This record gives sequence, structure tokens and C-alpha cells, in this order.
Amino acid sequence: MITVIIPFYNSENLVLRSLNSCLNQKYLSKVILINDKSTDKSISQVKDFVHQHPELDIIILENENNRGPGFSRNQGLKIVETKYVNFLDSDDYFLEKRFEEEFRMMEEDSNLDGVYSPLVQYNESSRDDYPDEIFELSLEKGQRIQLEDFLLPNKGSLSHCGILFKTSFLKDNGLKNSLGRSAVEINMLYESILKGNIVYFPIPKSTRNITGKNVVLNHNSATLQAIDKKWFEYSLNNQLSKELNRYFFKKYLGRHPYFYGKKGLLNRILKTLFAVSKFIITPKLWTKLS
Repeated sequence: MITVIIPFYNSENLVLRSLNSCLNQKYLSKVILINDKSTDKSISQVKDFVHQHPELDIIILENENNRGPGFSRNQGLKIVETKYVNFLDSDDYFLEKRFEEEFRMMEEDSNLDGVYSPLVQYNESSRDDYPDEIFELSLEKGQRIQLEDFLLPNKGSLSHCGILFKTSFLKDNGLKNSLGRSAVEINMLYESILKGNIVYFPIPKSTRNITGKNVVLNHNSATLQAIDKKWFEYSLNNQLSKELNRYFFKKYLGRHPYFYGKKGLLNRILKTLFAVSKFIITPKLWTKLS
């Protein structure tokens, strides 16, 4: 009925917590683990877990080389045969009764492509820029999620691990994680919300842990710049709200390689001149933003 995909790389001990959270979850019928060429004890721990829990159907895939979480998730998705699928990072875990209400909602409404339940974020690292919080939205149960609901300021947050997807929706639309090692889920997440009927369930069902390892990758500027450019160009050529157009233009400017990571008056002046030049060479930009 539901398959959970868990890629892991050097997730010793953490991946066991993820796996333990899959035990006794109603409607969960299979777990696909993808070992991304780990060099620690995580693969031996996973194999021991499989041996100790024959009641849980677990498949282990092995990447020949370290390819990153996006490639690994895509490999797992290829062999999913159940009606529904959920991604889980190896340093995150499910709370009790993760799927019961979401599964019922999906079964009762065949038009749904997914149901999102919030994640609780806990900071287990020494960093102070990732506060404990809940990745929730300002929506009621059953409301369809739009990009504005989590991209615009003070609206809320969304995580790919919180969505129970209809498997056919992902496969029929060719929705995959980007290849790379950071922010690989963003394109799939945006496209899923744009193309699919994904609704909200307001009770947290998963936990996201900031361990110190996962936040380093999330700041890969080249990957984020490419994503920002793609979605800025998408906003120019498609019918989005002006608020979203401004959001994507601001992200594009903020992480453009000319300005990313730079501060000071000169940088602000150059960024302003660059923005003006964009308005000049792209006339429709003004109508998109104003």
C-alpha cells in the first residue's frame, strides 16, 4: 500500500532511528533503502536491522559510486510498486500513526495526488541558525496547497518528506529529484505543487533533525543559483501571481553569482543596476512584477 524510500550515506546510528520509526506503521508495506556508497558502519547496521525484523519488507539498493540523495531517491522510485510512496531522509523519522489519516484521505478522494503533514524540526547540532520549529502551513485540513502557501514570507514551510504521494502521479509526470548533492528535492517539490492536487493535513507526523551534516550541503550555492534561475525564467513565461514573480526575481538576484555572499554599499548599487538592466532587456518583466 505504501513504500518508504530512504537514501543513506554515512548515517551510522541515525538511519536506525529512521528504520525503527517505520515499524508498526499501519499501511506501510515496504521500505527501500539506497546505500550511497557509505564508508561507516551504517550499511552493516542496516543489514543487522533487516535480519532482526523479518516482519518488515525491506529492499537494499547499492550505488556503485557516491551519487547523492537525488539520484538515490530516483533509483528507489523506479522500483516502487505500491499505490503510494513517501520519502524519508536517513536523519529524520516518523511519529506514531504517520499514515493513518493521510491514507484514508487519499483512498476516499481519487483526485488527490498527495497529502502533506507538517514536520517538527529539532536542532541537534551546534548551529544556532536552525531553530526548533514546525514546518506547517496556514491552511485548513483538506485545502489544496499552492506555491504561495510556503514560499511567500510569513506563510509557512513545506518539506518533501512530509508528503504522502500517489506513486502514479510522480511517475506519470516524470517528477524526479534533481541530480546533485544539495537542494535536490526543490524542483520536484515545486513542480508537484504546481501540477498536482496536494492537500494539507495539519497534524505533525514526522521529525526533521538538524545534525550538522545535512545543513552544510543545503548551502551549495551553484545548485541553488541554477534552481533560482530556472524558476525565475519559469515565472517570466508562465501565469503566476505577481507575488510569486517578485519572490523568484528576488531569489534570482540574491543568489546570482555576481552578488551571492557579498555585502556592502557597492554590492547593493551593482545589484540595483543589474536589476534595472533586466527590466530594460526584458520588457515583460515590468508587467510581471508591477
